Amino acid sequence: MNFYAVLKKSKTPPDECVLIKDGFCWGNFLFGIFWALYKKVWDLALIHLLIGSMAATATKFYPMFNFHIQILIVAIQVIISFYATTFIKWKLSNAGYKEVDLIAGRTEEEALLIFLRERCS
Repeated sequence: MNFYAVLKKSKTPPDECVLIKDGFCWGNFLFGIFWALYKKVWDLALIHLLIGSMAATATKFYPMFNFHIQILIVAIQVIISFYATTFIKWKLSNAGYKEVDLIAGRTEEEALLIFLRERCS
Protein backbone atom coordinates (compact mmCIF):
# COMPACT_ATOMS: atom_id res chain seq x y z
CA MET A 1 0.00 0.00 0.00
CA ASN A 2 1.36 3.40 -1.00
CA PHE A 3 0.55 6.81 0.39
CA TYR A 4 -0.21 9.74 -1.89
CA ALA A 5 -0.31 13.40 -0.91
CA VAL A 6 -3.21 15.20 -2.56
CA LEU A 7 -2.44 18.77 -3.59
CA LYS A 8 -4.84 21.20 -5.18
CA LYS A 9 -5.23 24.90 -5.73
CA SER A 10 -7.92 26.67 -3.80
CA LYS A 11 -11.16 27.31 -5.69
CA THR A 12 -10.62 24.44 -8.11
CA PRO A 13 -12.85 21.38 -8.40
CA PRO A 14 -11.72 18.21 -6.57
CA ASP A 15 -10.97 16.39 -9.82
CA GLU A 16 -8.25 18.94 -10.69
CA CYS A 17 -5.79 17.80 -8.06
CA VAL A 18 -2.26 16.44 -8.15
CA LEU A 19 -1.22 13.25 -6.39
CA ILE A 20 2.40 12.86 -5.27
CA LYS A 21 3.59 9.50 -3.96
CA ASP A 22 5.18 9.72 -0.53
CA GLY A 23 8.24 7.68 0.33
CA PHE A 24 11.35 6.50 -1.46
CA CYS A 25 11.75 7.68 -5.05
CA TRP A 26 13.38 5.03 -7.22
CA GLY A 27 13.54 7.35 -10.23
CA ASN A 28 15.67 9.81 -8.30
CA PHE A 29 17.86 7.05 -6.88
CA LEU A 30 18.59 5.46 -10.25
CA PHE A 31 18.74 8.53 -12.51
CA GLY A 32 19.63 11.37 -10.10
CA ILE A 33 20.09 14.68 -11.85
CA PHE A 34 18.35 13.50 -15.04
CA TRP A 35 15.19 12.64 -13.06
CA ALA A 36 15.30 16.04 -11.32
CA LEU A 37 15.68 17.86 -14.64
CA TYR A 38 12.84 15.84 -16.19
CA LYS A 39 10.55 16.70 -13.26
CA LYS A 40 11.76 20.34 -13.40
CA VAL A 41 12.86 20.31 -9.76
CA TRP A 42 15.73 22.73 -10.25
CA ASP A 43 16.78 22.86 -6.58
CA LEU A 44 17.22 19.10 -6.46
CA ALA A 45 19.12 19.12 -9.77
CA LEU A 46 21.48 21.74 -8.32
CA ILE A 47 22.03 19.59 -5.22
CA HIS A 48 22.88 16.60 -7.45
CA LEU A 49 25.27 18.77 -9.46
CA LEU A 50 27.02 20.07 -6.34
CA ILE A 51 27.38 16.61 -4.81
CA GLY A 52 28.73 15.21 -8.07
CA SER A 53 31.22 18.07 -8.35
CA MET A 54 32.38 17.61 -4.77
CA ALA A 55 32.77 13.86 -5.31
CA ALA A 56 34.80 14.39 -8.49
CA THR A 57 37.03 16.90 -6.73
CA ALA A 58 37.48 14.64 -3.70
CA THR A 59 38.44 11.61 -5.80
CA LYS A 60 40.94 13.73 -7.74
CA PHE A 61 42.72 15.02 -4.65
CA TYR A 62 42.30 11.91 -2.47
CA PRO A 63 42.49 8.88 -4.79
CA MET A 64 43.29 6.54 -1.88
CA PHE A 65 39.78 7.20 -0.49
CA ASN A 66 37.99 6.55 -3.79
CA PHE A 67 36.01 3.57 -2.46
CA HIS A 68 34.96 5.45 0.68
CA ILE A 69 33.83 8.44 -1.38
CA GLN A 70 31.72 6.19 -3.61
CA ILE A 71 30.06 4.62 -0.55
CA LEU A 72 29.37 8.11 0.81
CA ILE A 73 27.84 9.21 -2.50
CA VAL A 74 25.49 6.19 -2.55
CA ALA A 75 24.46 6.91 1.06
CA ILE A 76 23.75 10.55 0.20
CA GLN A 77 21.79 9.44 -2.87
CA VAL A 78 19.62 7.17 -0.69
CA ILE A 79 18.90 10.03 1.72
CA ILE A 80 18.05 12.41 -1.13
CA SER A 81 15.76 9.78 -2.68
CA PHE A 82 13.69 9.68 0.52
CA TYR A 83 13.12 13.45 0.26
CA ALA A 84 12.80 13.83 -3.54
CA THR A 85 9.01 13.92 -3.51
CA THR A 86 9.17 16.56 -0.78
CA PHE A 87 11.01 18.79 -3.26
CA ILE A 88 8.16 18.26 -5.76
CA LYS A 89 5.55 19.14 -3.11
CA TRP A 90 7.55 22.23 -2.20
CA LYS A 91 7.71 23.27 -5.87
CA LEU A 92 3.94 22.85 -6.21
CA SER A 93 3.25 24.74 -2.99
CA ASN A 94 5.22 27.66 -4.41
CA ALA A 95 2.91 27.47 -7.44
CA GLY A 96 -0.18 27.87 -5.24
CA TYR A 97 -1.06 24.26 -4.44
CA LYS A 98 -1.94 23.18 -0.91
CA GLU A 99 -1.76 19.71 0.55
CA VAL A 100 -5.34 18.80 1.40
CA ASP A 101 -5.18 15.09 2.18
CA LEU A 102 -3.06 11.96 2.44
CA ILE A 103 -4.63 8.92 0.77
CA ALA A 104 -3.58 5.26 0.86
CA GLY A 105 -3.92 3.19 -2.29
CA ARG A 106 -2.22 0.52 -4.35
CA THR A 107 -1.95 2.78 -7.40
CA GLU A 108 -2.27 6.49 -8.08
CA GLU A 109 -5.59 5.93 -9.87
CA GLU A 110 -7.03 4.02 -6.92
CA ALA A 111 -5.92 6.76 -4.51
CA LEU A 112 -7.53 9.40 -6.73
CA LEU A 113 -10.81 7.45 -6.83
CA ILE A 114 -10.78 7.12 -3.03
CA PHE A 115 -10.14 10.85 -2.67
CA LEU A 116 -12.93 11.79 -5.09
CA ARG A 117 -15.36 9.37 -3.42
CA GLU A 118 -14.63 10.94 -0.01
CA ARG A 119 -14.91 14.51 -1.29
CA CYS A 120 -18.01 14.07 -3.42
CA SER A 121 -20.13 12.09 -0.96
